[in-house]
Amino acid sequence: MYETLKEKQTNSVTCADSMRFATISNEWQEVFMKNYRYVYRSIQTGAFFSVVLGLMLPNIASAKDSPSTSSYRLEVSLSSQHVLVYQGDRLLADMLASTGSPHEKTPLGHFHIQAERGVWFYSPLYNEGAKYWISFKNHGEFLFHSIPMDIHQHILKSEAQKLGQPASHGCVRLSLKDAQWLYTHIPNGTDVYIHP
Repeated sequence: MYETLKEKQTNSVTCADSMRFATISNEWQEVFMKNYRYVYRSIQTGAFFSVVLGLMLPNIASAKDSPSTSSYRLEVSLSSQHVLVYQGDRLLADMLASTGSPHEKTPLGHFHIQAERGVWFYSPLYNEGAKYWISFKNHGEFLFHSIPMDIHQHILKSEAQKLGQPASHGCVRLSLKDAQWLYTHIPNGTDVYIHP
């Protein structure tokens, strides 16, 4: 049984896109919405939950891409596995990264840092978590974040050794220090360019 929502207020979430919900239990509905996957809605509270991030997303449908007013710019090179951070024309940092594996590629193109960000997430789907995440595409699906950690927030050494190689599920992994710097300094709306 599907329910459809369009331009409706639901538990402080403004649904700007058309959504379909499939009831999968007496507590949860699966959400079908453009640019979102593995998202569920609580029937009782109306709150949204991302399985990939393992966290509640109360404003998932109201978060908007905003034009850049930031003086920063992020340039991601898939071939060199580096993130270059610019302020204006000045290079501030060159960060070693790990982008998507051949089977789960990091998207190419021009994006903006989105409103979704956080200090920690854990994904039961991948048995991995990470710190200092910021979204750049699909509102929580593609992120910059630290190297992977276990559920107790301990760095997974086997994954940390992959920094500098394509190894992620499509996100851009960084050292803990670099991820924290981006999280602290890079504002929403910052331009992100991802090159081959």
